[in-house]
Amino acid sequence: GIIAHFELLDPAENHQKHFEMMKRRASKGQYFHHPYLGCREFPADFEWVDGDIPESPRDGQRDLGFMLHDLDYQDGMSPRFFRAVMNNGIIEVPPLYGSEVRT
Repeated sequence: GIIAHFELLDPAENHQKHFEMMKRRASKGQYFHHPYLGCREFPADFEWVDGDIPESPRDGQRDLGFMLHDLDYQDGMSPRFFRAVMNNGIIEVPPLYGSEVRT
């Protein structure tokens, strides 16, 4: 499953409003940009799931190697990478400036 969070720039913004907009769009398979794993050459298909995340047929752990996390626009568009590991079908992506992410 995909777990997301918001980082609102304006404290006056309504978190629930943005969540409902995202849920409505994701439930219909709509998005502003197609989600992807690392870079656009690796698109990620998804569907909205309410409640518990269903069990994955991908049991066990699989090391996927280093994956592009994003480009750091504050540092001259330098690429930032993280070690992607799939645990039972789930890849946890660290924060862009987390200790697990490197240039």
